[in-house]
Amino acid sequence: MRPTARVVTALMLLFALVTAGAAPASAAPWDRDACASQQRAVERVLAQIRVHNAKPHVFTLPRQVAAYNAYNAEAASLGAARTQATSALTACVSAIAALADQRPGSPTFTQPTARELSDLTAALRKIPPDFRSRTTPVGGGNTWNVPKTNPERALFDVLRAYSPGDPRNWRTSTLQGQRMPTVGAADPSAPGRVIGVWPGSGAPGVSPDHIIPLARMIYMQNFTKLTPQNMFRMASAPVNLQWMSRWANTSKGSRSVGALTKFDPAWQAAQVRLEAQVYQQLQDIINKLLRSQQ
Repeated sequence: MRPTARVVTALMLLFALVTAGAAPASAAPWDRDACASQQRAVERVLAQIRVHNAKPHVFTLPRQVAAYNAYNAEAASLGAARTQATSALTACVSAIAALADQRPGSPTFTQPTARELSDLTAALRKIPPDFRSRTTPVGGGNTWNVPKTNPERALFDVLRAYSPGDPRNWRTSTLQGQRMPTVGAADPSAPGRVIGVWPGSGAPGVSPDHIIPLARMIYMQNFTKLTPQNMFRMASAPVNLQWMSRWANTSKGSRSVGALTKFDPAWQAAQVRLEAQVYQQLQDIINKLLRSQQ
């Protein structure tokens, strides 16, 4: 058999490997921009593959061995680039979908303003690249915080300033599958208590509350390695919000209810389980977002 025939067979197999596989779907409509850069990266690689596949790919060996090897090397490089790009896009789409509570009535993402992204970028620059962060928040009683002397403090201040935002923006939304409680409804956090009103407004005395407080999220593994956009999404993620009465929210402050008293034991135990579940969800999402950034 002539060498040309053997080369054609090898290249046709390689041709199939380079072109096989479609790009995964882009991010969901409620946050189309979330994975836009990853989507563009996939499209760029696929365009390069189409150019590669249009090149002559039948070679006579050994006379054209250099061209043959160059073609194969380019194919291998493009195949690796496609795998990396599609993996990043898949990780991004999966992470964004997980951040948004998929139950009916759940809110859409709050989009950051240019000023908020600028402030987050500036705050990130204050954290040294080799800084070893704590793994747990600081504080006692019903307060967790980020010490003012810590490099992460500027980041915490920016995130805390806009998350979760004005409670009036959430009134029509379900959080954790629950609609906003009405005035006079039973407050599950304590026996005999009912939902009151916000002074001067007549609105139910409840607010969207972080299940995992921002003071704890800041210290989650790799959180500070996220982009400003992804930090913003983490801080305002619907999956990390729930309705809580004004009394319960004030009582627990900015920490877990697990170490506090005065709450209904069954409600408190359910909250501790929810915190553990959401904490793991958020850590998994951080890991996916980090992979999508690479």
